[in-house]
Amino acid sequence: MHIEPNLSDVDQLLIAQVLAGDEDGWRTLVAKFQQRLTAFANGQLGSAGGSASADDVVQETFVSFLKSSQQFRGDCSLETYLFRILRYRINDFYRKQGSAKSTSVCRLNSEAQQVPAEDLSSSQHARRREQIELDQQRLSSAIFELTTTLKERENFRDLQVAESLFFAGLRNRQIAELMSITENEVAVTKHRLIKRLNQAVGETTAETPDEEFVPPNLQAIWRDLRPGCPKRTTLGKYTLEILPEPWDSFVRFHVEALGCEFCGANLSELNQEVENHSAKDEQLFQSTIGFLPGRPGS
Repeated sequence: MHIEPNLSDVDQLLIAQVLAGDEDGWRTLVAKFQQRLTAFANGQLGSAGGSASADDVVQETFVSFLKSSQQFRGDCSLETYLFRILRYRINDFYRKQGSAKSTSVCRLNSEAQQVPAEDLSSSQHARRREQIELDQQRLSSAIFELTTTLKERENFRDLQVAESLFFAGLRNRQIAELMSITENEVAVTKHRLIKRLNQAVGETTAETPDEEFVPPNLQAIWRDLRPGCPKRTTLGKYTLEILPEPWDSFVRFHVEALGCEFCGANLSELNQEVENHSAKDEQLFQSTIGFLPGRPGS
């Protein structure tokens, strides 16, 4: 099963430029993603690493990307791929510090999400990817198909349940309390979602929810792909409070209730951009106010 590229035209151009060794293309790529990656790294490392360590793991992320760029198949967005590498680098940092701590994808769930701490460009990682590639492609396609359909139909209730289950890793009771629905509703929705994924990957779903077949690595792949994360343009509209319902409610649930760390990093960058624009606006105002009609000297 082939995975359609999930790259924007701009990202496809950047990838092509990087593969061609174009320095300007690489400079543009770094400038585009550095700040949000650094915000994520700072949030994960906190006082344990400090800003210097965050800068180091981001630098290592870009180096690893260059080393593995030939392996990138477009199974996710360029941003998601860079976040995936960054999670490896952060886990490497903790491993070298002798800590069992690892990256967390959601603030709501305090349980850290462990990913293998290995070099993406190493032969070991290449073999690991070969072993899971076929299953991952099939399941990745099924996940994208499911989430795309739910978004197009604006079935955000089921998408919220899916995100809570497979992204945040919450239990049925926690989801029921969070969404103000019954545990039975959560269980029925979970069974329906898993059934659709199984049908998409060609697996047979068991007759009862208690015996249903859960696709292997479902949570790990879901967290890697981030299919529920809103696009950056959507997050921008959310920060400006111009996002129409019910999208606004879903984004609020994703970034505030679940506390997505990836979107949190994007929002941090977006808010900083707004602050920078405000500072520039004030600077422009001050430099031109003297020319306002009626002002002395105008």
